Amino acid sequence: MRPPRLLASMAVPALLCLASVAHAAWPYDPTVNLQLCNAGNEQRNPAAISDGAGGAIVVWEDQRLNANINIFAQRISAGGAPLWGNLAAGLAVCNATGTQQQPVICSDGSGGAIVAWADDRSGTWALYAQRISAAGSAQWAANGVSISSTLTAPSFGSLDYNIATDTQGGAYLAWTTSANEFRIQRVNGSGTALFAAGGVLLDNTHQFPNDVGIVPDGFGGAIACWSGFSGSYDILAQRVNASGTALWAFGGVGVCTDPGSQQGPLLASDGQGGAIFAWTDSRAVPPKAFAQHIGPGGAALWTGNGIPIESSTYNTTPLAMVGDGTGGAIVAFDQTDINASTTSLYAQRINDSGLVQWGSLGEQVVAPSQYQSNGELISDGAGGAVLAWMDRRNGSFDIYAQRLNPSGGFLWSFDDVAVCTQPAGQSLPEEDGMAPTLAPDGGGGAIVAWEDSRNDAGDIYAQRVERFGRLGNPEPVITKASDVLADQGGEVSLQWTASYLDVSPTFEIADYSIWREAPAAAAQAALRSGARLLGAGDPRPRDAAGAHLIRALPGASGTSYWEYLVSVPARALPGYSHVTPTTTDSTGTSNLLTSFMVMAEDNGGIPFWASAPDSGYSVDNLPPVAPAPFTGAYLAGATHLHWGANMEPDLAGYRLYRGTTSGFLPGPGNLISSQPDTGYADAGPAGSYYKLSAVDVHGNESAYSLLSPAATLDAVREAPHALTLAAPSPNPARGHTVMAFGLPTAGAVQLSVYDVDGRLVRTLVSGWLDAGQFSMPFDLRDDAGSALPGGLYFARLRGEGRTLVRRFAIAR
Repeated sequence: MRPPRLLASMAVPALLCLASVAHAAWPYDPTVNLQLCNAGNEQRNPAAISDGAGGAIVVWEDQRLNANINIFAQRISAGGAPLWGNLAAGLAVCNATGTQQQPVICSDGSGGAIVAWADDRSGTWALYAQRISAAGSAQWAANGVSISSTLTAPSFGSLDYNIATDTQGGAYLAWTTSANEFRIQRVNGSGTALFAAGGVLLDNTHQFPNDVGIVPDGFGGAIACWSGFSGSYDILAQRVNASGTALWAFGGVGVCTDPGSQQGPLLASDGQGGAIFAWTDSRAVPPKAFAQHIGPGGAALWTGNGIPIESSTYNTTPLAMVGDGTGGAIVAFDQTDINASTTSLYAQRINDSGLVQWGSLGEQVVAPSQYQSNGELISDGAGGAVLAWMDRRNGSFDIYAQRLNPSGGFLWSFDDVAVCTQPAGQSLPEEDGMAPTLAPDGGGGAIVAWEDSRNDAGDIYAQRVERFGRLGNPEPVITKASDVLADQGGEVSLQWTASYLDVSPTFEIADYSIWREAPAAAAQAALRSGARLLGAGDPRPRDAAGAHLIRALPGASGTSYWEYLVSVPARALPGYSHVTPTTTDSTGTSNLLTSFMVMAEDNGGIPFWASAPDSGYSVDNLPPVAPAPFTGAYLAGATHLHWGANMEPDLAGYRLYRGTTSGFLPGPGNLISSQPDTGYADAGPAGSYYKLSAVDVHGNESAYSLLSPAATLDAVREAPHALTLAAPSPNPARGHTVMAFGLPTAGAVQLSVYDVDGRLVRTLVSGWLDAGQFSMPFDLRDDAGSALPGGLYFARLRGEGRTLVRRFAIAR
């Protein structure tokens, strides 16, 4: 076989495959989208998180049982396939009697989720929670565990409880009670409360606490915020450690206690034990959005009572907030012109020192002549953010989205991405206050979910927008990485479906590049030797023909490295295949996998879309040829066997079997030698049959060469007085000839055949022999097993420091 090479530039001819394979389930038409639930009656108020594998978990209120509102959920794969039940059913998180509403959700860190909701099954409002595994099974008591039995009655437009991961498989839950208390509890992955029964009391000094927010503090604890009334509404915050001890003053530190009214707090962790907060503040007329940074010790780090996040004369309301990864935050906010009654969506980034980064007015996401509302925002994982909102630019409310880089620049279409423009309409903000919910897809894009009334009172729909702003999955999909049959290994047939952008007449895909995963040590060695390093977002350079390219991709388990192999031109075909080199072959005991990735690229190299990695293994399917010639001679009480060496580079050795008939079956019971050498002395009486095979390193065994007793000639024991070499007989030789020689004393002997030009064509004997008379059959073939042409040849015997030569002819 041709040995595979690791980290070497290879070009293998491409083979286009015309077989069509279905694309992934995500639609890429904004009037279609993916329906998550089509059960009867209304489904509404969705909340979503990432599942950690490129997909999302969405939870919602569900009224399919008419009398009750329950909590249902669905997990969507990265490819858009429902993973929990079917579309009509989804998964019942809680279908107890009574009403369950306003679900909130966080990750359990293992591909599942922890969900909390308001529940009146007992006649009074209580807070319940449930953990759902990645496979969709409830991990705690049926219909959830009770967190608090004194929850404030849920109200329109205010969330009086919230949830955040504890990063250990459990969650922190904070809530307000009917006794004007603010409390917090931590539950572990088994649903056991880790703080005191009823939770830790953080505040009972303010009335009407509401608008609860909570985030991990980055050190195993959590930071919570709320709005509380004491003559006017203030913004308050508290930090607790993993044991439930409050680290700031009882009643919370005052994020803002200005005499005006402050409400609707948002918060984002600064990653250092503190948090950045934003809220609506009535000290300004009209009300404005303000922000403050509270350090890990509870002290305000910016101007007292906060700073305005923009300087317009309009009413501004913060809608959503995320950390920017460098200690600052990005805030999405509505800006309303009261006189014109128009609302526009803006965003602002504030650094850890309290300085606005996107101009004094913020970054206008949508033009002011259009009405936008109910925006939501998540981090894009690269210092920027993805926003989605409800938009009435087309007359009825639709869903649009945009991605901003760390500098506030648009990364998607300047006119934004139409996520859903289905004419029947999505939820109206003025009716229910709902916003689309987002979950990161792990690659800079997002999965958006919302309530949609296109079919009935309301269903839950979702849509993926990938990092370049395309709907669905523009990525190619590897369908197979299979061994190439009847070859010497080292290659697989890599097959993939085309990107949906690879169509006529637009031809948005120029080619598909193939990448092979490389071990980190080998990749680093290649980089030290001059290979070019590309990051996850770097395009493949088009002006670097023959360059050795390594792409580094970050992941949950560390950085992986991928080596560029070759590109296949796009031809608007439904699918493609390419014979691609592996790094190693499978052995007789294990299949050694090589991982591959295919990227669809446009003409300029950006945008590009990478498939999910997939792996395959290559197998050496071809055995060696049977060893030839296979000869033997019986002398001095042993049968001396010799054979020609095989030339395969992956040869492991030879197997020699002995039997009593020509038809014996080789097997472990009659195997007498397994060796790399081309000779063997079998002690014992003459008269055995021998079968010989060659074996490669992958366990492939050749056909058998047979040697019968008639071909092993008995040697005369009487030693001659001098080294002798008789003339080959018969001479001329037509099918065979015999070389007879005598050795007066034991020693090293070599009997060889040369052609008329002096080239060595065959070695018949090479090794130590006892003294005696010998006859060596010669089948007129060279060392490679090929028949020698007719002509003049010379037999040469070397021994005892002398050389004897006899001439003979081969007649054909």
